[in-house]
Amino acid sequence: MKTLQKIMNFSSGMVNEKLLERQDSDILATGCSLLKNLMCSPFGSVYTRNGMKKLAEVTTEITGDAYRLVPFIFSNTQVYLFLFTNELLRIFFNDQLISSLNIDYTSSQIAVLKYAQEENMIVFTHPDVPPKMIVRKETSGQITFEYNDFVIKEIPRYSFDKVVIPNETVASFKFTLGDKAEGHISITVNEPAGFQFQETDIGGYIDSPVDQGAGRARITSITTGSNTASAETIITASAETIIPFYEASKQYSGTLERNYEPSWSAARGWPVSCAFFNQRLWFGGSKSRPASIWASRVGQYDNFENTANYENDAIDITIASNTVDSISDLFVNRGIQIFTDGGEWVIPEGAVSAQNIYIQKQTPNGIYKNIMPVNINGATIFIERNGVALMNFLYTNEQSAFSTESMSAVFGDFKNPVAMAADINPGADSGNIIYIVQAGGKMICADFLPTRNTSAFSIFETRGKYKDALSVASETYFIVEDSGRFFLEKETKGMRSDLTEAINLTTPDQTFTMSDHYDMDRLTLYTDQKELKRGTPEAPADYLVDGHTVTMTLPPDGFAPATLYYGYPFDFEMQSTKISIEQYSENVFKRIARAVITCNNTRRLYFCDLKRESAAPDDISSPPKNIYEYWGVTNPAKDLRYSFEGNSIYPVEILSAVMNITYGGA
Repeated sequence: MKTLQKIMNFSSGMVNEKLLERQDSDILATGCSLLKNLMCSPFGSVYTRNGMKKLAEVTTEITGDAYRLVPFIFSNTQVYLFLFTNELLRIFFNDQLISSLNIDYTSSQIAVLKYAQEENMIVFTHPDVPPKMIVRKETSGQITFEYNDFVIKEIPRYSFDKVVIPNETVASFKFTLGDKAEGHISITVNEPAGFQFQETDIGGYIDSPVDQGAGRARITSITTGSNTASAETIITASAETIIPFYEASKQYSGTLERNYEPSWSAARGWPVSCAFFNQRLWFGGSKSRPASIWASRVGQYDNFENTANYENDAIDITIASNTVDSISDLFVNRGIQIFTDGGEWVIPEGAVSAQNIYIQKQTPNGIYKNIMPVNINGATIFIERNGVALMNFLYTNEQSAFSTESMSAVFGDFKNPVAMAADINPGADSGNIIYIVQAGGKMICADFLPTRNTSAFSIFETRGKYKDALSVASETYFIVEDSGRFFLEKETKGMRSDLTEAINLTTPDQTFTMSDHYDMDRLTLYTDQKELKRGTPEAPADYLVDGHTVTMTLPPDGFAPATLYYGYPFDFEMQSTKISIEQYSENVFKRIARAVITCNNTRRLYFCDLKRESAAPDDISSPPKNIYEYWGVTNPAKDLRYSFEGNSIYPVEILSAVMNITYGGA
């Protein structure tokens, strides 16, 4: 028999099953075939995820399960959480419900909402609904929120069915100007006889030919008057010149573009996405103009009027592309990033105006609709259009352009995403965490370090199903469904169960009442110092909830008042990839003869179903052992793997595994 020593860490996280036979790849030495309810650290260790504290039950009586979390950050000390449900908005502050507002978004519309915040106002867009806003107000120290329509003073106009005269029915078009040929001018039509301007001419253009000066003006309004000599009604137009006309006193033969209407309406649809940038409010895409982008006048977020392409005028521009580029998201990062279903575009940072704007295509991936991108340390993270890859959109100096790279190429379980959140951790002891909720109720967790361009994935499961996730101001919140009821939960460091509540434990003999959703469940009870066990040390550490109550009987010796936590513990598990010998995974029989597992703050560890624990695993005031040694771990096998498993009541952090592998035979 021969012996080979293997030193393993877990920095690559959970890897695709298709890689398990790629024994020539270094990723197998640092990857796992399964990583459940464990997280990867930047240093190659894995550790038990945090538990979750129950903040509120948010079940509604409306059929359907649409729940949406949205952040509102007014300052570092005033961070609010908006929870949208069917026609109801609940507002949380410091993890407490402070207000509720009636809204007109339905369950089917909530998932499609896009939003952008500027100081005390957040604007929402939906392709079927006029933009809305929520405004924070403070009067005499009293803070309130108001939900209203976002009223736009001047909606940009567009001709969806343009008509140009003269044409086959109108032989000629002649007009005269008022007392000036440049700036704000008036226009009267002389031919055809009896011609009248119409409402649909507003936004249209009047042009004179090159041989008459090539003037151009945009109609801004129409005015009704009368000719006192003939008693005829005359409708004149006011316009702003884009190119000055030759002179005011001249009669021009020219053209009129007409059939203009508001770009957004109930018939044409409303903006899909929004963003604030360079003192403008930007809208992206609509049902009738899916590849168009609009920006308000500078400093006037509710005004989209363009008088004559002045520096502060509103902007109306359309992506010119030979592919399908319906806009899904606008994202501010080194300019405006435009995410469409056909690719990623950029309006570069710098001065932008109606006369100075251009859109550059960067990459051709396309975005997965209804999941907004997130920013991690300058990198924009988004999900590609098929929902099967997590992408990193990042500016590179080498190319002087943006490029994309799949962050999930080695991860095999990326599918059916419904929500995404990013928890940015600037500290050296943890990476940036990306949460992706899946349609089936599980959640993908990715530890991402942009500076090293590495990411490590794992799978989270909880009692019930994850429905939504949001990270705001270094706190992460989840909506979880459990047996048809919905709960708002918060990830909490050191918490060892999910849907966790707390009471004050004052006596060793105590009966207390729990929320009704715990009835007839077995719960784990613990304090900051120890788990409250019943029976023998090997017995399950749970209490039966009967009639919403629990009766505790604890030994009076050594009892001290404490905060008592109760909730649902969760299992964690890690399964390794195949252990190879000379880059072959199943060529010979092999076994783990000895293993030394180095840990941190780990009081109980199951390695390949073999248990090791500290002298007092239930008392966290006693020092943990942290180095666990195992002998004769496995039987000989060609497909040899190892595993760690356990329960969240005994969290682990596994730093490394050193194993002696004996092998031989055919």
